[in-house]
Formats: sequence, structure tokens, C-alpha cells
Amino acid sequence: MTKNILLIACAFAFVLLAASPAQAGEQGYQDIPVLQRKAGELLQAGKYKEAIETYGKVLELIPKLPDEYSSQGKRIEINCHYNTACAYSLLEEKEKAVEALKKAVKAGWGDIEHMKQDTDLDNIREMDEYKKIISELSGEKPEDEPTSEDEPEEKPEDKPTPEDKPEEKPETEDEPEKKPETEEESEEETDDESEPVKKKPTLSAAEVQSLRRKAGQHHQNKEYEKAIELYKKIIEAYPDDSNALYNTACGYSLLDKKAEAVEYLIKAVGAGFVDFAHIETDTDLDNIREEEGYKKLLAEKGKYLAESADKIIERYKKRLGDEYTVQKNKKYKLIIITNVDSSRLTSLRGALIAYADCHWKDFFKNRPEYYITVLIPKSTEDYRKHFGGRSGAAGFYNPGTKILTVNLATGGGTMIHEFTHALHWGDMEGLSQRHPQWVVEGFGSLYEQCTRREGSGYGLLNWRLPGLKRAIANETCYPLKDFISNSGSHFRKNQSLAYAISRYIFYFLQEKKLLRKWYAKYRENYDEDKSGLKTLEEIYGKSIEEFEKDWLEFLEPLNYGRGGPSANTPFIGVNLEETDDGLKITQVQENTPADKAGLKDGDIILKMDDKDIKTVSDLRGVVSKHKIGDEVKFIIKRGDEEKEITVKLGKR
Repeated sequence: MTKNILLIACAFAFVLLAASPAQAGEQGYQDIPVLQRKAGELLQAGKYKEAIETYGKVLELIPKLPDEYSSQGKRIEINCHYNTACAYSLLEEKEKAVEALKKAVKAGWGDIEHMKQDTDLDNIREMDEYKKIISELSGEKPEDEPTSEDEPEEKPEDKPTPEDKPEEKPETEDEPEKKPETEEESEEETDDESEPVKKKPTLSAAEVQSLRRKAGQHHQNKEYEKAIELYKKIIEAYPDDSNALYNTACGYSLLDKKAEAVEYLIKAVGAGFVDFAHIETDTDLDNIREEEGYKKLLAEKGKYLAESADKIIERYKKRLGDEYTVQKNKKYKLIIITNVDSSRLTSLRGALIAYADCHWKDFFKNRPEYYITVLIPKSTEDYRKHFGGRSGAAGFYNPGTKILTVNLATGGGTMIHEFTHALHWGDMEGLSQRHPQWVVEGFGSLYEQCTRREGSGYGLLNWRLPGLKRAIANETCYPLKDFISNSGSHFRKNQSLAYAISRYIFYFLQEKKLLRKWYAKYRENYDEDKSGLKTLEEIYGKSIEEFEKDWLEFLEPLNYGRGGPSANTPFIGVNLEETDDGLKITQVQENTPADKAGLKDGDIILKMDDKDIKTVSDLRGVVSKHKIGDEVKFIIKRGDEEKEITVKLGKR
């Protein structure tokens, strides 16, 4: 059967900002988490006016957020506007409710199904403006609906979901269920005088999902003929549903109907099920391994992989038109689809290739045979409109379809986080392993803020640290033995904390130069040590309790700018990467001092104030000696030319 897949394992989840309190008598961005919680409690307690007032305070503080928190800030803004709309609706202040809802949608809210079902909004259902909002959101869906190749693979119920996977949110949390292409139910004339032929019947997305669940249950109960019957109903409506085709092949194989199994397997691969690592290890297909048709299919997998990539490109070109650029990289098996300018595209492609080389060298020895599609819309609006992205997620990787979607407006770190997931999945598939949540997110989150040093990826301190240290101080941090042994349950309880613990276990191993050694040994030990705990003790040479003690001591002096850069710290407005050529600007943020001065993506910073700059620390050292409003002279390299550019440092 198809693999158990939970997209939440690869989602770049919402992170609560954690920071030290603002100075007495003054509210700063550090107060946002407290105010958010307070507003939510007031809303739940029925104190709607007080909740609205508190959400308003949060909205006033969002512009004060440092650049590092831009993605979280956008999500908080959306949340505040939407909850404000709910509060006004419950107060029956309908016009204000609609205005707040409009602001939420403008900021990026796009969960139309939640909006329709949220009883807090019942008082405004009949308002024309509300109906207009719903209509406009519905109308933003592309006319060329995604086919089943875009659709997340359903989780068949024939195999249990691993305990280490979070279950608190449905797959639609990160990628809404996409309705398969349908054909209008109409009669089609034939060339002769025979009776009209009706087009294939259609099924709604809900009906397809119901059929999949029932079929999966039949398969689990070894009622393969009943399962096949239901899968064929899906195939009758949607002949290119690769998931249904593949599961039908599995059913026939288990019934020892080898010819039919091979036939449907070939159809599944032709429709886009090109995960050959799974096909070659799925025990459901063991009965057909010696069939000539099966052997021929594997011998021709290169052809099928190329055809699948071409179909993806053709489909997105048709859907998106000339606004988007499509690039195919055969060496790295990448399809990049984006509407950023050529300079930014070159920078993004270079980052993907560079980190692929780093990760393959250091960790993931199994390179994917299939193409990974990377969708990079430049704005939140494009992310939601064209690619089904939820405003609450900065990006997601679907290991079923091998499609990675990034909301670039949240920053380039999201792309590397999700791309790391894609490469890690490739390694797991090659090993026939499914690593627990703390390992999956440990890798992804370590490289969400990173640089490259000596040909390897190197994770930097980031915004997750203050929240972790606060949990440690409050004695609410999970004991590491329990966390590693049951990481899935802890991700369900408190995702933000679980992400932070995972990241800083990996960061600790990185700093002790043990991360590569641990992962290599864990791959070997996986069958006996699925959680990774025993391998951690083996590589570290101490018990997990002693490891935790050392980990806590290691974290104690670490400081991410006292909870983030101060609002009074001057800033430039660039994202940076340490490369072999020097400190490279990977993104110049709009309307910042760097943008106004003329710095560009791809520029290499050579000097600041006549001091050599090679690392991020060098740059911060120079900036720390200045105040807001000071002018700093940069010497940069652009192409083969060196330029002098003066930047007036701005206020956050």
C-alpha cells in the first residue's frame, strides 16, 4: 500500500515569540506572546470588548518586530484580525466584524472552510459583504484545478500510523485537500448513430476521501477484492489517480493475480507514482517481483521519472502562464517554479544546489532518484492563491508528491528548512526507514537559520532559543529521555517547545562535532533503536541523564540577543550567507536601509568601515559600534566589479 504520510511532520510550524520583558512602563514586541494569550483567554471567557482591545495592542506592536520575526509577525497579524472579527460578530457589531474579516483576508487568511463553519461568525452570514468575501476567496482558486498528482496521498489504514507522528491536525492543516479534476456530467455525441455515451461519473473530494478510507480498511482486513472494488470507483472517475491505481496493484498482487497487479502498477507509475524506492520495498508487491513486466518497469524507471517531471512542468506552465519561470536541473533532479526576478532566482537556485551538496556529503547518502518540485511564489497572496498554501504555514514538503512549497515572503530560511526535509525523506526512503519527529524536525529547524562553512551546512543560533530557555527556567521543558522516546506526543502537546528542543539537541551535537557521527550510526542501528536514544548515549559516551545535564549547562550561556535584537539596535535589512567567496547577501529586504542604498541580492560584502568582513559575526561587530542614523561605508563585489556603497543605518 502507499506510505503513511503526515504532512505535519514536514510543516514549518508557528513559533511563539519568546523574549525578555520590555522595560517597565513600556510595551515592546517582547510583550506580544503575553498579550496574545490574554486576548485568547478574554475571547473564550466572553469578554469580547476586552479581547478586541487586547488584539489591537498586539497589532500596534507587530511593526516593532525585528526582521528575524517577520514570518511570525505576519501570522500573528492574521490571527488578530480574524479573532477580532469573531469578537465583533459575537457582539453583533456586524459592520466592524466584516471590516476585521476583510483585514484578515487581506493579510493572508485563506481557510474558507473554517470560516464557513466557525459559529462565531454566524451573526454576519447573511450580510452581503460577508458573502462577497466568501465568493472572492472561492473565486481565487485557479480554473485549472490541481490533479491528483498535486493531492497529498491519503493515509491508507492498512498499516498503523507510527507513534512518533503528530496526530493533532489533519493533513489539510498544511496543504488543503485539493479537489481532483472533474468532467462535466454531460452527454457526448458519437460519430455514428449509436446511443450517446455519457462521460465518466465524477466524485467530490469528500466522496473520494471516504472511498479511500473504506478501501484502506478493507485492505487492512485482508478483504482485497472489496478494496479493489472501491479503488476502481475512484479510478473510473479519475483515471490518473496514481494512489488508487497503486493500491489496486497491491491488492491484485496479494490475491496472486500477477498480470492484473503488473498492469495497474504500470498505470500507477505512468500516472505519476514514481517513488521507486517504495515500490521496490513494499512487501505487498513481493508476489510480482519475478514478473517480466515488473522487471521491465524497473529497468525503464529513468524514462518514467523524466516523463513525470515533464508532466509536472507542463501542468504548471498551463496553470500559471508566463508570469512564472520554470527551470529543470537534471543533475540535481530539481524543478524550480517561481515568479521572482532572474537575479533572485539565480540566488535561490544556488542556495538549493549548495545545501544539497552539503547535506548529501554530510548526512543523506541516498540521493532521490525522482525530481523534487520546488514552488517558490514571491508573495503570500501568490502562495495562497496558486499553490493552496495556508497563511499559517510558511512552507511545507509533501513527501507523497515530492512537491515543496515555500512562502518566500517569510524568508529564505523557510526554503532551506523544507528542502532539508525533502533530502532527508530521500534518505529515509532509500533506507526504508521512518525517523521520529524529533529527528525530522531537528534537521529541518537546524538549517532554517544557517550558513555554510568549509563545504558543510552550519546552523546558527535563532529565535527558538529564548522560548526554550524560558521553559527550562520555568521547569516546563520535557525531560530528554521522555521527549526522545515519545517525541510525537510532545509535538502534539506543545509544538513550539518541541521544535526548540529538537533544534537545540541537534545544535548541541553540531557544536560537539558529533552530529554526523550520531546520524551515521543511527541509520545503522535503526531497527534496534528507532527513537535514536540508545545511539545518542552510545555516541556521546554517557547516559541520557548525563547528556541532558551537559546540554543544559551548554545552553545556559547562550544568548540570542536577549530574546532578539533590541528595537534600538541599528539594522541594515539583509539576509546573509557565509560562502567560499565571502559574506554573500542572499536577500535585500524591501524598503530597508540596504534597499535604499542600492545593495543587491548576490553582492559579496568585502569591507565595512575599511574592516575586512568574512563572517556574519564580523558584520555584527561593526554594526554594534554604530547607532541608528550613522552612515557605514561598504565595499562590495558585484560580478567582477568592486563598488563602494554607503548605507545609512535604520531603526527596527
